[in-house]
Amino acid sequence: NESHKYEDLEALWLDTLAKNPECWMAHNNLGNVYAREGRLEDGVMHYQAALSIEPQLDEPYYNMAVALALLGRTEEAAESFRAALRVNPSHAKARAALKALSPAPQD
Repeated sequence: NESHKYEDLEALWLDTLAKNPECWMAHNNLGNVYAREGRLEDGVMHYQAALSIEPQLDEPYYNMAVALALLGRTEEAAESFRAALRVNPSHAKARAALKALSPAPQD
């Protein structure tokens, strides 16, 4: 029984990547685990890894953008939100987040 390997999600995704380093979904999901734990830089690293494997996915771009915004890296976050929208123009959360990052025009 291998269930002991999956006591937590981090262990599950690390084990998946050990067996299949090219699994974009495992990188994306591990990034989510780290982001939820406040390990934002680690999350960004795994979102980048997911995108290096499969660059036509909106989810890792969006997740990375959120993490970058939380790190205060707003220009990079905006670019990642734009990338998510290039891949999926109907990504409503990315559109709303990008609008929230952009300062309102001054009269």
